[in-house]
Amino acid sequence: ATARWFGNPDQPRPDNAEEIAATIQALRDALADEPVEVRDADWRAAAPSALLFLAYAVLLEPAGYLPATTVFIALASRLLGSRRPGRDLLAAFVVTVSVYALFSLLLGLRLPAGFLGRP
Repeated sequence: ATARWFGNPDQPRPDNAEEIAATIQALRDALADEPVEVRDADWRAAAPSALLFLAYAVLLEPAGYLPATTVFIALASRLLGSRRPGRDLLAAFVVTVSVYALFSLLLGLRLPAGFLGRP
């Protein structure tokens, strides 16, 4: 049986271990000729994003999926350089409700309700 691949169907795909190993070796050989630049991480840029993600993970259960994810996406947009908070909040809300509808209504998966689900 052949594996189903995403992307361009005309692109050749490796279909066995030998071809995969040959592809990896070809990539390694190609990279050996080019020096790979390794830079230190810029933690001033990465730390706020990491902290935001940590806060999201902690607040997801108590706050619930809809409010926690909306705020997370809006703040992540801000960290990535957006300067239009109203648009960010609206886009975050639309994305969050769309994902909620897909997972909860169509797939039947329960996402954390948080304080919205409490009586």
